Amino acid sequence: MQLEQLDLHLSYWSLYLRLNLPAVAPPGECRSNLDLYHALAERMGFEEPALHASAEQIIQELITTPSPYLANVTWERLIAEPAVRLAVPGRPHVPFVDGRFPTPSGKLEIWCASLAEAGKDPLPDWVPERESPEASPALFVRYPIKLLTPKEQHFLGSSFANLRSFRRMAGEPTVEMHAADAAARGIADADLVELFNDRGSCRLRARLADTVPTGVAVSEVVHWQKLGPGRRNVNWTTPDYLTDLGDNSTYHTNLVQIRRCDHDGALDE
Repeated sequence: MQLEQLDLHLSYWSLYLRLNLPAVAPPGECRSNLDLYHALAERMGFEEPALHASAEQIIQELITTPSPYLANVTWERLIAEPAVRLAVPGRPHVPFVDGRFPTPSGKLEIWCASLAEAGKDPLPDWVPERESPEASPALFVRYPIKLLTPKEQHFLGSSFANLRSFRRMAGEPTVEMHAADAAARGIADADLVELFNDRGSCRLRARLADTVPTGVAVSEVVHWQKLGPGRRNVNWTTPDYLTDLGDNSTYHTNLVQIRRCDHDGALDE
């Protein structure tokens, strides 16, 4: 855990670096991600120095990276101070207050030369999602519900989703859907339903919500699959293709169908 390891933090939208000093030793056989990577590198015979660097060596290398923002940051300051401000101008700092941007032209570029060089469309445009009525009408007929999977606020990704106290606050895995979509499928509030497509399926508890538009379902993630109904979660339905820009995951490009379960099985504890 965070209290057990040396680390360097830069939180979202923050202008300060913080050194995380371990407060306690890891209990039992617990080890950090870095320790695990070291062990894997050793077992696999990799001898590159970077794969065996300590946390302090990695942090020292990071803070000596050539950057004007790190001019004020030293190991000694990180040890001595609770937080060290990056060398950014102004208090408060207002990004792009001079009207210049980190682009070749120095302007906010609508037509982007770097995208053109990469073979991408240099202008903003709308492209239908791979799974949508426009791009895949035959698939949409079979799976007419767009499944969105935002983060569950009580978990950190899938971390802590195994702890009873956090699971109790989060509640059981659910899917929110509009009452009209539910009525068309004979689904009532609190029914156990199955979400499915060609990739797989999972069972969730239905929650009717007028905040969800028709044709859309919302299930907060990530509940551990072994703790859910049927030992599955929504990851069984999500695709593995990548975005057209940035090669990121396309979790929300996910068409499904929903049906009411005939037998309401007990949820695993």
